[in-house]
Amino acid sequence: MKKMVISVDDAQRQFAFVKGNRPVNVRAVKQKEKSMKAYGQLTPITVTDGERVIQMGGRLVDLKGNEIPDGDAGKYYAVLDGQHRLVAYQNLGLDLNDLVICEPLNAELSITEIIAQMNICTTVWKKSDYMAAPAMMLKEANEVFDFAMFLHGNNGLSRVEGDGEGKILVIKDSYANSFVPYLTANYAAIDVVDFRNYNYGLDQLIAANDYDQILVLYSYASFTTDPYLYRAGVAG
Repeated sequence: MKKMVISVDDAQRQFAFVKGNRPVNVRAVKQKEKSMKAYGQLTPITVTDGERVIQMGGRLVDLKGNEIPDGDAGKYYAVLDGQHRLVAYQNLGLDLNDLVICEPLNAELSITEIIAQMNICTTVWKKSDYMAAPAMMLKEANEVFDFAMFLHGNNGLSRVEGDGEGKILVIKDSYANSFVPYLTANYAAIDVVDFRNYNYGLDQLIAANDYDQILVLYSYASFTTDPYLYRAGVAG
């Protein structure tokens, strides 16, 4: 296997994510931190030169999700696999000179193919992850994709301003992420609840906001098996 270890010069290069790749999950990062504390780094992080991502039509974002100008891409390693490991490594304050990274073994594949295949080989993508994939190839800003990616993080409660009238509460799973952005044309305020990260019940939220409509939008499979729906009845 071809490996790279960050040298003194390379240590000045920063890390970036490919726009459209799956967002970092806080719980997964915590699990990685626990593992690294006990066992250290067990597997390399797969990266490529940031300029290669731009050459293939992709875009880069920093670790906080801010877009990186194409002209600065050469200052970054683009992480193709190992986002959670990298964030955990940095959260623990470990020495980047000891971080082991590697290049993709098949250099002929496109960036999107590499990312998709790596995720298929580890954890199968959800439908919402595939929905996000076209954003990797967008050279221009796209409000619908950016908003969909914001929801893709499965925030417990998101508040969004729209161009229409009235208020709507959307209770959803990832199935609804591609639909919610279009509500901005019809409503002045859209509150979006995802029970995976929201554990406060709905009574007070509904009472405080006087919604005109409430929309529950799930895939059938998720709705019949979701272990978090009980949170709708949590007091408070």
